[in-house]
Amino acid sequence: MNPAESASLARALDPKSLERREVQPLLKVVVDKPWTERRAKAHVHNRSGGRCELGGPTCTGLAHDVDHVLGRRGPDPWNPAWLLHICGFGNKNGGCHEWTSSTNVGRAASIAVAEQIAGTTADDLEGAS
Repeated sequence: MNPAESASLARALDPKSLERREVQPLLKVVVDKPWTERRAKAHVHNRSGGRCELGGPTCTGLAHDVDHVLGRRGPDPWNPAWLLHICGFGNKNGGCHEWTSSTNVGRAASIAVAEQIAGTTADDLEGAS
C-alpha cells in the first residue's frame, strides 16, 4: 500500500473524522393510510371480476393469485396499483403467475398491464414508494 492510500485509509477509519462530517437524513416516503393485504386483495378481485388480468400464453382464465408486479418493497406494498389478479397458484404451478415469475417477457407484460390499469408508468409507481 502506498503512502497516499495509507493516509486515506487512516482518515476513513479515524472515529474523529466521522464527527466532523455533516449527517444527511435518510428521507423515506411515509404513507398516511397504507393498504392492508385484505383490503387490497378485495379491491383487486372486484377490479378483475375474478378473471385473469394478464392473459398470457399460459393463461387459464380464472384468477387465483394476486401478484406484486413491482415486488413487495416500499412503504405501501399492497397498493392495488402495483398488484394484478392473475391465474395460477404461486410461482411454479402454471398459469400467468409462473409466466411472470419465470420469464422476462412475462414480467414486462405484467408491468405493461399494471401501467395500463393504473394509468401511470412503473417508474412513477416506484418513485412513489
